[in-house]
Amino acid sequence: MLHPDSDQLLQAIPAALEGVSVAVVDACAPAAEGQVRVALPHGELVAEVADGAPAHALVTSLLEVVAQRERLESDMESMSGSAAQLLEKFAMISDALPQLSAGGSDHEIAALGAAACRRAAGVEQVLFLAGRLGKESCEVVVHQGADRAPSEEQPLNPLHPVTGLVEEALGADGALLRSVPFGGRLGEPGSVEHLARRQLIAAPVNYGAAGRRVTLGVLLLIDRAIEPGAAASEVEPELGS
Repeated sequence: MLHPDSDQLLQAIPAALEGVSVAVVDACAPAAEGQVRVALPHGELVAEVADGAPAHALVTSLLEVVAQRERLESDMESMSGSAAQLLEKFAMISDALPQLSAGGSDHEIAALGAAACRRAAGVEQVLFLAGRLGKESCEVVVHQGADRAPSEEQPLNPLHPVTGLVEEALGADGALLRSVPFGGRLGEPGSVEHLARRQLIAAPVNYGAAGRRVTLGVLLLIDRAIEPGAAASEVEPELGS
């Protein structure tokens, strides 16, 4: 369906130019002699005009203008959908930031941050493990979405050893992505990476500039939610709608 302004312009062409007819057809419609055809995002514009007629070049230009407008409209529609999702995620995080700054204990602040992160990223589980390299274990401070872990999974120990992916992430400069092999699992039973069924991201949580950087722990995002909005429907109500 054409934009109303494009439709008006097409109707004006045969009214102003005698002997010219314009139509919108399916892209697979067969071409005929004497036609000017211009592709649309969905279908084609077709004008019936004699090949040597003085209006041939004008009609071709007008159809190109309409087609460019339709392509722009199509691009804007797709962008508006993406922008709406981005604005929604931004609003979620913006709602959470005042709560984070006013949080009480370290656990409350970590829980709010993990809930906002889970909602914005649309993942099934988010964990924050407090610790640093050189220690034998990290504390599992927050586990958002623990009810979505596989039913056969061993419960996590409150103190998780600094080994495997956790150790890698603590020493990394950025996020680490790991994909679960088909029919397999990552890590050992009881480890955080063993919770993943599809993918997980592990990232160090730091503050301070290079050379004076202090590591607080590791943030893990596990498995994108399969059901749209599944993660968003279970987060803390104070994070906003």
